[in-house]
Amino acid sequence: MQKNIFNIIQVAFQKKLDTNSMNYARLVIHIQFFLQRLFDDRMLEDQGVGVYEHIKEKLPKEISCARQIKRYVENTMQKTISEEEIGYLALHISRVIS
Repeated sequence: MQKNIFNIIQVAFQKKLDTNSMNYARLVIHIQFFLQRLFDDRMLEDQGVGVYEHIKEKLPKEISCARQIKRYVENTMQKTISEEEIGYLALHISRVIS
């Protein structure tokens, strides 16, 4: 599943990810914890901070990519992903593609 997530990112931005970068390592760790929360049914929820709302205005392309990942994961796992998770995923995507 991780490999497919990375492929979605690379296709969305038409860019090969630098697997030796610190931002790539951070994304790997984030996705590992994201998937663990998904398997454990412990998705992040809005804690009043509004991460998703802030990020969707600042990073629309990354949000679009994160939504593609959301559709893939939800279709594969039959689980729901929260908007906060999408926001944090978009933030990590923005770092790895920059």
